[in-house]
Amino acid sequence: MLEAEGDRAIQKHERNSDLQMLDTLRRHAKEATSRWHGSNDRRRRSRAEDGVKPVDLPYLRRFTQGDFALEDEVLRLFLKHAPQYLAALRAAGTAKAWHDAAHTLKGASRGIGAWRVARCAEGAERLRFDTDLDRRAFALDSATEALDEAVGYIHVVLRSR
Repeated sequence: MLEAEGDRAIQKHERNSDLQMLDTLRRHAKEATSRWHGSNDRRRRSRAEDGVKPVDLPYLRRFTQGDFALEDEVLRLFLKHAPQYLAALRAAGTAKAWHDAAHTLKGASRGIGAWRVARCAEGAERLRFDTDLDRRAFALDSATEALDEAVGYIHVVLRSR
C-alpha cells in the first residue's frame, strides 16, 4: 500500500512539473511573439526595440575572438544544421530520439547565443515523451517559431556584411 501511495505521489509530482513547464513555455512564446512580431497594440514594443535580439552576437563574438569570417562560418553551420535537429525532434518516435534531438538543438543554440531557441529546446527536452501529444506539439511549435526567428535574423546579419 505504501508503494502504491508513493507511486501516486511521484506521478502527481511529475504531472505538476509538466504543467509548470508548459506554463513557462506558453509564457515565453507569448512574450516573444508579442514583442518580436509586434502587433496593432501601440503599447507593445518589438524585441529589437527592447534590445533583445534572436542571436546574441556579442556572446558569439567572444568565442570567435572578433574574427568575422569564423563568426559567419559558425552562423552558416547553424543555419545548415539547426533545421535538421528540429526535423529530428518532429520525427522522434521514442523518448530517446526526442531527448537527443532536443538536447542537440539546445546545445547548438546555446553555442551561438540563440537563447530563445535554447529555452524552447530545453523545455522540449524536459518533457516526458509519454506526455500527451498537445504538450509535445506545443513544444515543437515554440521551438519552430523561435528557430524561424533566429534563422531570419542570421540571414539579415549575413547579408549586411
